[in-house]
Amino acid sequence: PYFDLSNAQLVESEEGATIEEGSVTFGTKTVLIGKEAKGIKYTYESIMWNTLDLVEVYFRDFGRRLGARLNNKAVLNLINGEQVNLSENAAVIGVENTTNKFTYEDLVRVAIRFSQLGRTLTTIVANETTAKRFMLLPEVKENQFNGQPIVRVQLKNPLPSYINVFISPKIPANQYLLVDDGMAQVQLTAQPLMLETEKIVSNQIQGTCASIYTGFAMVYRDTRVIVDESIAYSGNQFPAWM
Repeated sequence: PYFDLSNAQLVESEEGATIEEGSVTFGTKTVLIGKEAKGIKYTYESIMWNTLDLVEVYFRDFGRRLGARLNNKAVLNLINGEQVNLSENAAVIGVENTTNKFTYEDLVRVAIRFSQLGRTLTTIVANETTAKRFMLLPEVKENQFNGQPIVRVQLKNPLPSYINVFISPKIPANQYLLVDDGMAQVQLTAQPLMLETEKIVSNQIQGTCASIYTGFAMVYRDTRVIVDESIAYSGNQFPAWM
């Protein structure tokens, strides 16, 4: 299902007046999930005459690769959404100054907009290059609490002081994906990971197959935004739905 709580805005009401009613708009959408599967066949001799459990080695590597593959699918879903027509893709905005690339000012801009939407900036997903650039920002790398400002400010919509940073090869060049990961997407699993075995006695061969039916679906579209440091914010601002 999909739903929209945008008509929950409060309005003034007089004494004895009929309270205006809001609504929840909801419906259904089609989300395609895929089958991930792999198998291996091995002879009786390979089991009997090897001190190393080759099947365990194989499926340990399988698990690592499956996790990486699902992580990449999750990132692509955050970027494009699960709809073929890209109706739930992430907003793309620019930076304050393309010469300076992504700076703390650009991070603050997204955090403030998220706070106005009732979202919390919890996660940044970047590629190897942009992740390194972010980790080297003075506000991230250096201690910021030496001395006191002349005017002390208590920000009532606090900026994030703790952000998870993930590195993904699916993030395009010059881009950062900023996410409220508690409200952005869900994983849909029709069948959890299943292991099945078979034996071909006439050939003395044994086989093991692993399969899982899973995918990802968006919950709220306004829970993530892409910041592209190659374009200016002045011409690439937040869309109207954010």
